[in-house]
Amino acid sequence: MKKEDLFKVLTEKGICEEKIEELVSDKRKQTGPHITDEGLYAILAAEHGVRETLEEPKLSLGDVQPGLSNLSLLLKVIKVYEEKEFKKGDNTGKRQSILLGDRDGKIFLTLWDKEIDQYSGKFHNGYVVRLLDVSSIQGPMGPQLKLGFNGRVVVEDENKYKDLFAFEGRKLERKDLREVSSNDRAVEVRATISNIYRLTVYDSCPECNRSVIKTKNSYFYCEHCKARVNPNKSMVVEIGIDDGYGHIRAVLFGDSASELLGENPESISRVLQEYLDAGFSPKNVGLEYMMENKSDLLGKEILLAGSVNENDFKGLVLNVFDVKPIDYEHETRLIFKALEDEFHD
Repeated sequence: MKKEDLFKVLTEKGICEEKIEELVSDKRKQTGPHITDEGLYAILAAEHGVRETLEEPKLSLGDVQPGLSNLSLLLKVIKVYEEKEFKKGDNTGKRQSILLGDRDGKIFLTLWDKEIDQYSGKFHNGYVVRLLDVSSIQGPMGPQLKLGFNGRVVVEDENKYKDLFAFEGRKLERKDLREVSSNDRAVEVRATISNIYRLTVYDSCPECNRSVIKTKNSYFYCEHCKARVNPNKSMVVEIGIDDGYGHIRAVLFGDSASELLGENPESISRVLQEYLDAGFSPKNVGLEYMMENKSDLLGKEILLAGSVNENDFKGLVLNVFDVKPIDYEHETRLIFKALEDEFHD
């Protein structure tokens, strides 16, 4: 509970502000420093018969996009990552990532410094947590959450919500490429691969998936996490897709890229190194590999799920989070349904 909310409900009960300040001071002396102000106010409110009511959040992760604020979300803790220490100039700090999810998707919450201490013990795998007054920002793989100044966490009874968080994937809307827009956060398209633009394999941070740098001392450092890391190999594939109604670029990262190529980034990295050793240009080595080894992708029909954004140079781009096999029986049913809707039969 926030201080202003406590003051409001207690003054409505006829307790003057001076008395409330005295109650807060006395309670702080009793509890000591090992409780947050939020917890202190909640205790006082409970002692005076005030029960904080929380509205069920109206948003799910399928609705979240970067740039939103004052979000309220009910989510399940999927994985708690270890704290990472970083150094920036003469200052040191801590960072921790929490992977959360609901029926519509998954998202990372990032905690910093005092937030880590404040919410220690509130995040364990399987916990259900209510996030209040949080904000969304753009991360390397999509939106991420941060607490901000007024953000807070409330642990809920997981038994009450045990059937709410079975992850079933995002709710996808099937569209033709002529219909997609930069507002589409979860769209499904059926299209043919018409071009191959690039393949990149790089060393990435195991925490945030961003590219890392190799220092003069031959260790890897993540500038985002401000930490020395043991990198993973990550892969990006960029292709052109066409469905007869439109043409856009599609970018595939991580698992979706591996699924498209049928290989993992470690094995492709070894082959690319052989190409480099043979004298291929680093700038074009990925595309050379694709045209020599994966040219059969051209003309292949695929089903992709992703979000759409607009690039100043490339126009609309589909950021793919899933490559799905085409179920032609299901596709036939969709065609018949569309015809029935069109002719009202």
